Amino acid sequence: MAFVHARLDEDEQGTSGDGTSWRHHPPRSGTVIDDHDEPVVHAQRDIATHLATWDPPHIWGNLESRRLVVDLYEAADSNARTVLRDAVRALAMAYRDHSDFDPSWLLREW
Repeated sequence: MAFVHARLDEDEQGTSGDGTSWRHHPPRSGTVIDDHDEPVVHAQRDIATHLATWDPPHIWGNLESRRLVVDLYEAADSNARTVLRDAVRALAMAYRDHSDFDPSWLLREW
């Protein structure tokens, strides 16, 4: 579980940290602005769409939902832990290229 906690913390450090959302302005343009109407980036439209889709609040929601799975595992009784262990391993698989990843955590290859 420490491995997944550490990776989630690293992911969180990669966000802007101030809670602002990102969006296109004007719509479908290559410019992404934050809640303060400050430009975040001007890029090709497909890159700008990617950035607007993965704005910090979206990332934080994703991180918190993954943390909840780990928290449920850590609080579970032994029967539930057996089931939740695979859920946590599935979360860990997203970090399979990390040097601390243990290949025994793989549930399947892709």
